Amino acid sequence: MKLQKNPKVGTFWSAAVLTMLAVGVGGQIAFAQSVRRQLVQPLTQHSLTNRAVVSKPLSTTVQKQLALIAKDKASWSPIQKKLSSNLIRATRLDTGRSAVPGVTTLRAPKLERDMLGRVLVDIRGKITPALQQAIEEMGGMVVNAQPRWNAMRAWMGTAWLESLASRSDIRQVRAAIKPFRNSGSVTSQGDITHGANLARSNYSAGGGSSKIGVISDSVDFLADSEASGDLPTGIEILADAPGSSGEGTAMLEIIHDLAPDAGLAFATGFDGAAATAQYILDLAGAGCDIIVDDVGYVDEGAFQDDLVAQAIDEVTSKGVLYFSAAGNQRLSAWEGDFVDGGPASGVLAGAGKVHKFPSGRLFNSQDFSSNVVLNWTDPLQAATNDYDLYILDESGSEIIDLSNSAQGDPTDPFGDPLESTFTFPDEQIVTVLFAGKARGLRLYTPPAGFLSESTSGETVGHAGARGAFGVAAVDANLSFPNLFSSLSLHTESFSSTGPRRVFFEGDGTPITPGNILFKTNGGEVRNKPDFTAADGVATTLGDPNLNPFYGTSAAAPHAAAIAAQVRSLFVDKTTATSKSFVDGVSLPREEIASALANTALDIEAAGWDNKAGSGLLLSNKVADSLVHFIGNLKVTPSTDRVTFTWTTSVPASSTIEVFTGPNDPDPKHIDDPVLRTSHSVTVTSLKLDVAYKYSIESGSTSGMVYEKVSSTFKTFFIDDIVITGVTANQATISWRTGIPANSKLVVARSATDPKPIIINDAALVTDHSFTVTGLEEETLYQVTASSKAPSGLSGEKKATFRTAALQELIVVKAVLLNKNGNPWKLEVTLKNRSKFTTLRNFKIDAMILNAANTITKMPFIMPNVLPDSTVTQVFLYNKLKLQGALSARVTGTYQASRAGSTPKRFSAVVPVQIL
Repeated sequence: MKLQKNPKVGTFWSAAVLTMLAVGVGGQIAFAQSVRRQLVQPLTQHSLTNRAVVSKPLSTTVQKQLALIAKDKASWSPIQKKLSSNLIRATRLDTGRSAVPGVTTLRAPKLERDMLGRVLVDIRGKITPALQQAIEEMGGMVVNAQPRWNAMRAWMGTAWLESLASRSDIRQVRAAIKPFRNSGSVTSQGDITHGANLARSNYSAGGGSSKIGVISDSVDFLADSEASGDLPTGIEILADAPGSSGEGTAMLEIIHDLAPDAGLAFATGFDGAAATAQYILDLAGAGCDIIVDDVGYVDEGAFQDDLVAQAIDEVTSKGVLYFSAAGNQRLSAWEGDFVDGGPASGVLAGAGKVHKFPSGRLFNSQDFSSNVVLNWTDPLQAATNDYDLYILDESGSEIIDLSNSAQGDPTDPFGDPLESTFTFPDEQIVTVLFAGKARGLRLYTPPAGFLSESTSGETVGHAGARGAFGVAAVDANLSFPNLFSSLSLHTESFSSTGPRRVFFEGDGTPITPGNILFKTNGGEVRNKPDFTAADGVATTLGDPNLNPFYGTSAAAPHAAAIAAQVRSLFVDKTTATSKSFVDGVSLPREEIASALANTALDIEAAGWDNKAGSGLLLSNKVADSLVHFIGNLKVTPSTDRVTFTWTTSVPASSTIEVFTGPNDPDPKHIDDPVLRTSHSVTVTSLKLDVAYKYSIESGSTSGMVYEKVSSTFKTFFIDDIVITGVTANQATISWRTGIPANSKLVVARSATDPKPIIINDAALVTDHSFTVTGLEEETLYQVTASSKAPSGLSGEKKATFRTAALQELIVVKAVLLNKNGNPWKLEVTLKNRSKFTTLRNFKIDAMILNAANTITKMPFIMPNVLPDSTVTQVFLYNKLKLQGALSARVTGTYQASRAGSTPKRFSAVVPVQIL
């Protein structure tokens, strides 16, 4: 990815982000996950710039400007209060008036306009054909209408906005903007790093039982991908926004690489949040059992499930799997409760109370040109408190932008708890409580602004929906061409973190009535993101920002494709309908989610964490776990009982049977109806020293995942001896007793060994283990293990083992002496590691220093080497021609002094030191 550097702040971002600076800001903003790569991780969550953090009063000029702005806001009519503040200012500017009387430093609002000068607006209210006709009669043009969601997007002349707002069926009119990106012949590296290729080769998991719907900006360049064979023809296009980046095409290519048999569909996410919510329902209705998006909307509820989240929850309740890019906005959000920075007074009277950040400053700032959004913990469309957002210049001496829409009318509360505008690097961002009470706040600078004071929890909107799986990103190139396997992997430095705290249900009902603050732990905490997948992968698109394709926009389609692979393992071939939303697919959503989480590679902090969720998805691992459903089975018998422990990849109930044979008069049968993934069952009242058979059956709720395992075991008092860690001089000897008992261990070279090793241990335990040292190499030993319980029950087991051959010879070093004389002297040091035998008859056949050297004397005879000692010998060479770094290859024979030993060959290579 091509990176550009801002010389002012010394940080890096992608060229794609730089192109967004001309994009306006108003009400609704949709964004596909653009990438701004950080080169270092932040040291703290509350990192500050080098500027002073001491709270500083607002300048006299700003106080005067605030007073004028507050006076202007107080003068708005009920009709004007239905308009977002930037539309009010734009209407005035379009007719030659001042944006705010008396304030001359304000920037013009950044609005999306067409060739006729009309402004793109989002309308909330009762959406009817009559309203559409009225808009057209006012010279406007409806872009899309969503009656179900009480929303409409239209082009309107500013001169008609107040007339539109005067209608009783209009609740709110807010500026909309053109969305910006959040973000075959070529195969994604994620196909290998996620093990998707293994799932296909091992289980034919090509995703053929699923249809995947993609929501992104556009499918520009789709024909090129089809022509190259990187995408199939016939992809169903529900809605498109041509002329965008074609990020949707890149996402489709990733999915097709991993799940080539899956059906594909697409709908743009750039027609507004209401349209996107409808497209989600439409994609599900078109047969998509998996949907993935990489878009976000600034006007989505930060603390409440908005339209898109509600649509997601609707389709996922019927079995659809929904994956959403977690976002690429790490360090771009601050969340916390409003702190009174001082009451407004004097010329500031009426402007409200300024929020004070934890550092003590009355402002925040960011290092990029970006949107800035303020949310607070009021219900959507029913804000009862009024907060405003101001942008001051770097010195804090003038107000240069603002968003101060009207909310919280006590007689008719309406409007969203949202203010948004645009800010450039180092400008001061000030939050003001205009009217109302302290609430939880969220300041947010999408797509890429790093706040000087930030907290975790950048994941927001529908990526935090209950039904959505938020997906973080890890660079595939950290593992490619190998499978993701390292626990030291970390998510991308830009990948948004969680968790997401939500205070209201979708209908505005408080989750914790009376408690809507962070400090009192109000609301519901959702563990987002859910999973992590690959980015930094190849596509066929010519855009350097999409090839390689970085960001959670690339990670989310990898996760969706893996889910399709899993679903293709389980297809209901016997019924016309199934338990999921789409006919033909019967593995429930909950079981797939559980299997994905239980087999993910745990990275970052242990267990779920707010950067990587449950971890990196591994398609081959989840496929293994479902096909071989019962795993990690351990059978532990004892004197009168047996314990079975095992795992299942999704929650399952189980049945266990233990019996001696078909005619067993007393078989043991246990049903465990509890759905769980970790299972442990103990069967009691068994007979001692009896061989038993067992069978274990586990099955998921749907019955689609099922396995039965059968084998045998034998009850015992003393179990077979296990001998491990055998070396030349020691071994570890272990056994188990079915009940607590003492121990006695005898280790001898023969039955008549005059000096056997005997160990007695009076401790009453069931696990007995002893490491025996001082053994001789290459010797056969006899082992007798016995135990006795307090009840008098006793037992004995025997075994044998042979100690290993010792690596007696080590060439420690070789040193060339007298390099300027003739002959040369070569000093060789050898070590005998044996503790028992002398090594003798050393003959060095060859000692080659390099290809140009000539040996003048061979064989070299070394003296005997006593046990656990070293010997050094000097040999003479003719003068040598040395070439580069030297090493000596030493080969020869030696013999141990013990009876029956035979000569052994040795060979060693050591570096040569020249003195």
